[in-house]
Amino acid sequence: MIPIVHTRWLSKEVETDGHSPMYFLCDDGNYYYCKYRTQFKREELDCLVYEIVCQFLLKRLQIPTPDIALAIIEKDSYDLRKLHKNKLYVDPGITCFASKEAPNTALVMGIQSISKKTEANKFENIYDLIKIAMFDLWVENDDRGRGSKENYNLLLQPIRVQNSETGRASTKFRWLAFDHAFTFGGLTNLRIFNKTMMPSHTFKLIESQYFKSFKKYFAPSVYESIVENFLALQPDEIETIIQSVFKQIPAEWESPKNLGERIIEFLSDPRRIRSVKQLTMHSLKN
Repeated sequence: MIPIVHTRWLSKEVETDGHSPMYFLCDDGNYYYCKYRTQFKREELDCLVYEIVCQFLLKRLQIPTPDIALAIIEKDSYDLRKLHKNKLYVDPGITCFASKEAPNTALVMGIQSISKKTEANKFENIYDLIKIAMFDLWVENDDRGRGSKENYNLLLQPIRVQNSETGRASTKFRWLAFDHAFTFGGLTNLRIFNKTMMPSHTFKLIESQYFKSFKKYFAPSVYESIVENFLALQPDEIETIIQSVFKQIPAEWESPKNLGERIIEFLSDPRRIRSVKQLTMHSLKN
């Protein structure tokens, strides 16, 4: 079940070219990045559904991602003067999508890349980057690695890892994938995306300089197995996951009745999955 929290104090509005999330302390003692809508069209609330769908899928695929909640805005928890993009639509009682702050993390920036094997060895599992890239192609994420902006929406989190042979512990890094509001074709495809849309690698993580800097350190035998087996969810399992999500979507978001069905068809389409594999393999071999 998705936890429900209540806002207690607004720290700031984070300026982005998307939803400009509101950074709230909530009643469970944690900070959350809370999103609602910033545009006139209520259809933008579909993007909050996408966030939840992707978080459930990422968890099932064992890709690290921040925890989420549904955050109810409390009347005395914010100063309207601190809000700019959100001030027109945020009112007491509304329910936001909330991404829980992940401790000890730093954003992957556009200028970052690696050039040595020792740098690649600092990661717990560099092959997670392939999985994230494939995931983005699968869900048509338009907001990770967009052209010159290199907006990766990836966090780096240090963790302690113990060597199974020596028993020694060391600090490694792992990626946390976040911000999936502009999946399923993003704002331009709201209410019109469908299973006939095939994946595009344009402006995706897989074509970014950051991803390319890791490619020489991927072993072919490993990445070939990942490409072949990673998106192995059966249609009935995809359906179960999406149905579970839609049972928890707030009624106030007014999601279209057929949105869940369209998402299931989109993700289950075998042509789409084949195309994701082909695009990924082509990128890795070139």
